[in-house]
Amino acid sequence: MPLLPSQDNQDGDALAVPAGLSGYQLLSDARLNKGTAFTDAERDAFGLHGLLPPMVANIDDQVMRRLAALRGFSTDLERYAFLRPFPPLKRNGPFRVDQTNNSYIFPGVGLGAVATRARRITDSMFMAAAKALAALSPARNDPAANLLPPVTALREVATEIAVAVGRQAYAEGHTSGVEAGGIEAAVRAKMWTPRYRAYQRAGANA
Repeated sequence: MPLLPSQDNQDGDALAVPAGLSGYQLLSDARLNKGTAFTDAERDAFGLHGLLPPMVANIDDQVMRRLAALRGFSTDLERYAFLRPFPPLKRNGPFRVDQTNNSYIFPGVGLGAVATRARRITDSMFMAAAKALAALSPARNDPAANLLPPVTALREVATEIAVAVGRQAYAEGHTSGVEAGGIEAAVRAKMWTPRYRAYQRAGANA
């Protein structure tokens, strides 16, 4: 089983890493991810080249940089988003920290704008997108659930956001060639569904 030097032991002891855990999966484990503290040898052993900045920095330097960044945020929302890579926190019981990612908003904004031929994208349209995403939060029905929908639902999320964005654009007079009642249909008409055909070597049936 591959070994990593222990993060909290100065005697050079190694930490056993489960077999098969490497690359992005290793970096996704907050208990094992050392960030730029991975040595060049460890990056070779665990397939981390290209997934991290090329520099190597120790854990103490990383902690001080991250702490300075955290203290620089002025709102709880910013701090909440920043803490996303950490394991579940405990505050009146454990709760998970979600990542606020562009993949939740921007596909729907673009789809809604294209479907309604919007001439511009306004702050109000982004606000409509944010409210549509908030309405889809699992935490609305279960306080212990995640704040954001699962990534497996991103297609449905994009559809809902696109409709909300399109309606806001229509209300502001930025759309063309679509009526209020046809916005959802226009959005769905612009969506692409991948269909993968089976491959066959040329001349196989000749």
